[in-house]
Amino acid sequence: MASKKTFYKDLFEYSKYHPRYLDDLDLSRKTAVFTRLEPITRAPDFQKALSFEIFDPYWSLARQWQYGRFDGNDCGTPVSIKIRTKKRWFDNICRKDGNGAKETYKYSTDVPLEYEVEKLDVEITPYIRVQSAMYFKKMLKRTFGSKIPSEINKYLLETFSLSTDDFYRDHDDLVDDLKVKNNQALKSFSAAYLKRSFDGFKLYKAIVEKNIKLRLMQTSSPDMKLMEEYKSWFESKYLPNKNSASCWSNDKLGYRAEIHQDTKQYVAEDYDNGRLSWYSFDCNSDKENNEGEEKMLSYIPSPANFTGAPSQKLWEFENTKVNMVADDEKDFSMLATATIMQYISMYSNDWMIVPLETETGVVLDVEGVVIKDSFGERIYIEEDAEDVDDPVDSVEFTDRWNLFGTTRSQAFAEDNFTTTRGLLFPPVVLKTEESSPIEEVQFLRDEMANMVWGVETTINDGCGGIMDGKTLSDAVFRDVDERNTQNEEALTEEASTEKTEDANKMEAEYSLLIQNRVPLNWIPFLPEQLDDFHNIHFRRGRMPLFYDKEFLPVRPSTKLLAAEKDCNGCVKPFYIDENQIAGYGTKLVKTAQRCRWFLGKTFNWVGNRTIISEYQANSGLLFDELIPTAKIRKTIEVSDGNEEIGELENTNG
Repeated sequence: MASKKTFYKDLFEYSKYHPRYLDDLDLSRKTAVFTRLEPITRAPDFQKALSFEIFDPYWSLARQWQYGRFDGNDCGTPVSIKIRTKKRWFDNICRKDGNGAKETYKYSTDVPLEYEVEKLDVEITPYIRVQSAMYFKKMLKRTFGSKIPSEINKYLLETFSLSTDDFYRDHDDLVDDLKVKNNQALKSFSAAYLKRSFDGFKLYKAIVEKNIKLRLMQTSSPDMKLMEEYKSWFESKYLPNKNSASCWSNDKLGYRAEIHQDTKQYVAEDYDNGRLSWYSFDCNSDKENNEGEEKMLSYIPSPANFTGAPSQKLWEFENTKVNMVADDEKDFSMLATATIMQYISMYSNDWMIVPLETETGVVLDVEGVVIKDSFGERIYIEEDAEDVDDPVDSVEFTDRWNLFGTTRSQAFAEDNFTTTRGLLFPPVVLKTEESSPIEEVQFLRDEMANMVWGVETTINDGCGGIMDGKTLSDAVFRDVDERNTQNEEALTEEASTEKTEDANKMEAEYSLLIQNRVPLNWIPFLPEQLDDFHNIHFRRGRMPLFYDKEFLPVRPSTKLLAAEKDCNGCVKPFYIDENQIAGYGTKLVKTAQRCRWFLGKTFNWVGNRTIISEYQANSGLLFDELIPTAKIRKTIEVSDGNEEIGELENTNG
């Protein structure tokens, strides 16, 4: 092992020679770390070293062209920027339900716009009934102390008892009865709370109907305040749309909302991606409003840095991380980079950035920018960044550069693709916390059957959890097959006791299968013509299930596809526009969301959103098939073919 003195002696001797002799130094004896590499010359004449000779002149010329050195610009650096803006405040927020009815209220920043648009009423499940009851008991403890009077507990348990009938969505639906019996989580939940808790939803309805007969809750002012507080809490948490219609539209699979600013209306049609922003709105008014609050903003610009830009210094090479094209074909984040490729690759050191401060709930318009450079020159940029001698009307819309303008709602119908001036700042949140799917439906096109299937992949179990749709379907089919087999054996035993003329005849080898069955979580949607122009939409149908010697209609298990009934008990039709179901599938998801608003205020809501999925499926639906008799005995018994597959829901329910 060489000493430290020998190592530094070799390093000193090496420094007197040309760097190409680096390999001659034995560095294995000691670890040396060089943190900086600087060029150095040992020649007595420094003229050659200071001349900065170019090793690759073509590369240097290309870099000079890239930085615009051949354009003859003064290359002055901006030192100050003044922006003249005009603000126009929102007037009203308009909610639109699925039928097109509008509800207009005054604009305010107290509530985020996502909450107002996306909030849906929560399905009243057994879990909600018990959860609301537990909350009311906490309110009672705060009022009466740690011990609640026994007469109040007795009154609540007897009057608002939790019964098994509350676990059923439709008491007259035998298929729903089978689903509830095969819901294992619901069995455990009912065993734990059936006789130990009252129904918080029944209590809420009694408070609304003023049907509380308990003496302590009838005359005392604090008790009346307690009931009103519970009513407000229940409506805000579970029924936010009690006094108004939901903005969700089933036919469009999206939300509908409007923002009114003077004569302009900014419309958000088919908003379904879970993120509401300025690009979600279209303007349906051509009238310009010249009124507004004008303000001059002054800033000091700073160099803009962004991924993909060339290096700021002439003698530096770009980092290997610079990637103009995305490697992943599914990554569409680089599309914006591709559109401004010329700006990225040229004049990169002249890009400057300044903030643009404004309040939420305004339409901000930049009317002009004044730039003062390091030479003292002032450059004025007009609102459209066009030549002064070239009027606006003579410039085609395709030649204008407009990034944050609002498109027109009827651009294709009116053949007018010009944009509305002004950047929209709606009162939206930057980030929300989202739960795992509460319910999920996968829409799939079945080209063989010429229909669309709504596959319920995730179902709310009613106990605060979820269950798989296919697992529930298989469990119900086991009960159905068991019951049908018992009926078949009874008929066979009865027929064997009777002597008929055909007793000695051979049994047929094949049987005609009129129709097979599909899983219960596959809900059919059949095409239906709208008008004479061959426009169609999909209407929810129903599949027949043969159970206990009769055919039963299969209804959806999720709230997303729930069969709603009107005041007369008739099932309402459920329509979906054809263009909402893409050829590669669409997924509809219901989730719970939470966000923070101004001053730390919290908002919670349940909403829907759609996701594009990338596959199709074949349901395996068969008609008029010859199947061996031995095989068909193992399947479900079918009728003589009078029941039509995928029959549309009629008005009698």
